[in-house]
Amino acid sequence: MKRAYGAGHGAGSSECEVRSVEKKGLNCKKHCHSEIKESGKREAERARKRESMTKFKPIPESVFLRRIAIALGLLVTIILIGAIILYPGIGNFKEAFTKSAEKVTRVTIAGENAFIFFIFALFGYVLAFYAVYVSIEFALEGKIKHLFLETKMEKKIGHLKNHCIVCGYGRVGRSVVAKLTESGKDVVIMEKDERLVQQLQSAGYLAMVGTLEEEDLERAGIKNARFLVTCTGDDGRNLLLIMAGKELNPNVTIASRASDVKIIKKMKYAGATHVIMPEVLGGEEIVDSILKTDRLLERQKGGLYRSS
Repeated sequence: MKRAYGAGHGAGSSECEVRSVEKKGLNCKKHCHSEIKESGKREAERARKRESMTKFKPIPESVFLRRIAIALGLLVTIILIGAIILYPGIGNFKEAFTKSAEKVTRVTIAGENAFIFFIFALFGYVLAFYAVYVSIEFALEGKIKHLFLETKMEKKIGHLKNHCIVCGYGRVGRSVVAKLTESGKDVVIMEKDERLVQQLQSAGYLAMVGTLEEEDLERAGIKNARFLVTCTGDDGRNLLLIMAGKELNPNVTIASRASDVKIIKKMKYAGATHVIMPEVLGGEEIVDSILKTDRLLERQKGGLYRSS
């Protein structure tokens, strides 16, 4: 009986140990996943900071409008202060306000409705200045053409299915896009450089400005995509794109570029099916070509020896 009890107890304890190990493994898996996500975010944040330090950014329209509102508010405040100072000598606040406005803006408005005409003139100046700003901005950046191309592109992407999304259009990305296009695949390029995206759109490619946000992948049609290729030069950026892509479309096949051997395991764990290091492949090709040439030379030498 003791042996039976001992055997049963041993089985029970081993079962408990297995459950404990499985639980620890599950917790470890969750911990590793969160750790990978956090490390990827940290690397991506550092990349964003480096970009923000070197890249010129135009003033956003909301900021520009806010600055105009502040300037207009300051102008009206100065005119009001002038009207308060002039009021005791004139005795009429509207007339005092008009006189103050004439002094500040150097715009002379006479007549019965001078105050009303001045308000219209003031807003006219503001609208004219804003119209000039918008016209210059559109002319310099080619926004009209860009908006037209972007709208057309988004409609095309919305109808795509089983297409390939390529993130990053550097040396590796160019090669990937060229090969996929040659094979007849529909390709959507996601690139952070806005000017490069505009050039690609003008050349007829389906290209869009995108960084690391899930919204960018959704705009690129990740839910209907068959392949996702992350080939930016930043391992952290690639890692986050892998995780976001797999979360939005669990069935998508992901191939990623890597610069560091240590990141390969994390990328595969995050959902990448293939992880390639271009530097390693380049080195292997060089060695293969050298060895191939060496073998040919050896054969030629062997043939000469036999003939002699």
